[in-house]
Amino acid sequence: MNKVVVDTNILFSSFLSKNSNIRKILLSDRFLFFSCNSCIAELIVLKDRIKKYTKLKEKELFYFIHEIVQKIEFVNERYISKEAFYKAWQLCRDIDESDTPFVALT
Repeated sequence: MNKVVVDTNILFSSFLSKNSNIRKILLSDRFLFFSCNSCIAELIVLKDRIKKYTKLKEKELFYFIHEIVQKIEFVNERYISKEAFYKAWQLCRDIDESDTPFVALT
């Protein structure tokens, strides 16, 4: 089974529509999905934006998020080597440093 690292932007996109292709892929059993623990905190920060764009009630939103999040194996960043973080930072620093943990996990 293929392993795929997903970042916060991918998860955010999956929440925007119940019929999105991203959501369908995330809910399928074709891949093993991984993400960083920090993604959970980012989603909490983005909760109001997700709620605004989806126009879901809070209870529906949490169900929707739970449905996606349970398909992902979250990894504590402290288990990613410093070398991987440094290499990832070198790749991300001129584009988007906030992607560093996800690239390091990859």
